Amino acid sequence: TERIKYMKSIFAFFFSTFALYAADITVTVTNCKSNNGKLLSSLHDNAKTFPIKPDKAFKRRVVAARKDTLTLAFNDTPPGKYATATIHDENGNGRLDANLIGIPKEGVGASRGAKGRFGPPEFKDAAFEIKSTIEKKEISIQLQY
Repeated sequence: TERIKYMKSIFAFFFSTFALYAADITVTVTNCKSNNGKLLSSLHDNAKTFPIKPDKAFKRRVVAARKDTLTLAFNDTPPGKYATATIHDENGNGRLDANLIGIPKEGVGASRGAKGRFGPPEFKDAAFEIKSTIEKKEISIQLQY
């Protein structure tokens, strides 16, 4: 029975340690036109939320806007298919402002440079894959105004 207890403790240690090693995604956002407001960045793991439901995203980051370039991270991300979207919320109201026909008034961008036609970009166009728990992924997003 001592051997079984020992094996169980090693098994538990292995799986608890394994869970600590998840991928890190670094997102570099460029072309931010001012220091006003915040950048709202979301990491999505399905097409139903991307990019129009950031509150339902797998992970979210909100950081102070910084003119030109800013880097943020989504750490401890398990393997899977993801897409990121970033909004420059210049007025700090927590959402993307658009005109009457839905064209954004604030900066927007998505992973892989995905752009929408007559609407937001599609998940499949912005998606990238995390294949292992030790992967370090670097994503660039250029904001468009």
